[in-house]
Amino acid sequence: MKNNYFKNIWDYMKNISLKKLGYSILGIALISTAVSLFRLANIGTDPFSCFNLGVANVTGLSFGTAQLLVNIVLTLVLLYPGFKYFSVGTVLAMVLVGYISDFVLYILPIDGSSFNLFVRLIIVCTGILVTSTGIAMYSCAKLGISQYDAMGFILCDLTHGKLKLQYAKIIVDITLIVLGYFMGSVVGIGTIIIALGVGPVLSYLIPNVIDPLVNGKQK
Repeated sequence: MKNNYFKNIWDYMKNISLKKLGYSILGIALISTAVSLFRLANIGTDPFSCFNLGVANVTGLSFGTAQLLVNIVLTLVLLYPGFKYFSVGTVLAMVLVGYISDFVLYILPIDGSSFNLFVRLIIVCTGILVTSTGIAMYSCAKLGISQYDAMGFILCDLTHGKLKLQYAKIIVDITLIVLGYFMGSVVGIGTIIIALGVGPVLSYLIPNVIDPLVNGKQK
């Protein structure tokens, strides 16, 4: 039984397309860069970080530990529809996003503390475009996505497509923000803009730009 299990994993790994793996990693890198931009703007975290900061506040745990525990719980939700959204990309996102984001901030020769609100809003809007592109890339590669990003797709699946992705994403993000706020997390204007902006941009990019790019499909 154990040998068959490891054989199945090995067979799966051998069949992974290097092209799609490349798009998956590129998508994760873009998401990480977007997180760096949100941190640079410093007018509110993304909705998932807002929720995790609230969990950390209530439990007394560090932010990193709180996020890890939340991801473990969300992994169980992610596995509910099977392995549709859980794969190598899920693991890569869990491991890489934080470190790449830290690295991008380290190499950027910019101190965002001197920016006025207008510049900060431009940075947030740029981050929305970058993160939407990244999410679209690694979701279209179909090698797994992060627990947080999968929630909108799962919500669409549960409604059998009646709820559009852009609205599902907004519902998930607003829910996380509200929960985070009531657990003592700080909600900034950037948090609201991110929650309302990513879903619509993502729903446009996937069918019109990224899916044809990754999978070679025509509109």
